[in-house]
Amino acid sequence: MKELNWIHMSDIHYNFENYDTQLMRDKTLSYLQSLKTKFQFMVITGDIRYKGKAYTDDTIEFIRNIAENLNISINNVFVIPGNHDVKRSPKRELIIKGIISSEIPSDEINKLDDETFNDLLIGQSEFFDFYKKLTGNDYKKENFHFVESRDGYNIIHINTCLISGFDGEDEQRKLLIGQKKLREALKILDHDVFNVAIGHHSIECLDPKEQERLIHNLSDCQIDMYLSGHVHKPNATFDVNNENNLLLVSCGSGMCDDFSSVGLITGFINMETGDGKIAFHKWSQKLDKWIKDNEVLRNMIDNIKPIKIKKLEKKN
Repeated sequence: MKELNWIHMSDIHYNFENYDTQLMRDKTLSYLQSLKTKFQFMVITGDIRYKGKAYTDDTIEFIRNIAENLNISINNVFVIPGNHDVKRSPKRELIIKGIISSEIPSDEINKLDDETFNDLLIGQSEFFDFYKKLTGNDYKKENFHFVESRDGYNIIHINTCLISGFDGEDEQRKLLIGQKKLREALKILDHDVFNVAIGHHSIECLDPKEQERLIHNLSDCQIDMYLSGHVHKPNATFDVNNENNLLLVSCGSGMCDDFSSVGLITGFINMETGDGKIAFHKWSQKLDKWIKDNEVLRNMIDNIKPIKIKKLEKKN
């Protein structure tokens, strides 16, 4: 495969409804079709639903309609849970409080026994059922973090929501993902191909020690970019402090409210030269239409941030 194109959406919060949001959703497919691009895969980085409300058939139809009309195989639609996809419970909250109040929470999460781990994971059961209905496949929850390999690229699924779903989690920055389980998942990874990690939370949402360990693990395993959502604001920046430059990409949301920047991202990479681009798109409530977003970064050309994956250049 010489070229790879993808779509990145996040925080679609499909249960959230108002006029502007419905209009935006109705016009999403036609806008993507207007780009006249053959997309190979689509990523949705969490928060499929809004505030724990039930998943609906309309949600599945919305996602499938985009994939089918753009000729993206449902097996190449990669979805992970967000904090709104987690069901809270008193027992789960009690376990979380014990973990984050420990001396080194990043170590504590790696020592959980199977029973405690499953007590936390059960909060994502409704998401796992939704995933099965959408894709026809079971979510690989027994691995927690896992790799999906395709022709010339890998998608690394990082579940950032094991202890997500407590009040003040964004402000406290105490989220943990379990680096031990992530290291296990990454052992099968081919370092020489294009590697894309996906997770709901941006890295700065994590516990400080967990941030450091995650960046190091992604760098050590030659992961080229990390796609996320959660903050409802688009951004793209390189972490250049490790052996392997890591591109961090955050997508806007899929709900029109007073807080969110509504948007989606498309990406492209030439698998032979390593040259590529990240393109930002936003919903204009003033114009009631999708438009190119040229206001995300000052160093963009139009709505495009050029990127370079050096290892692909070296490989060829």
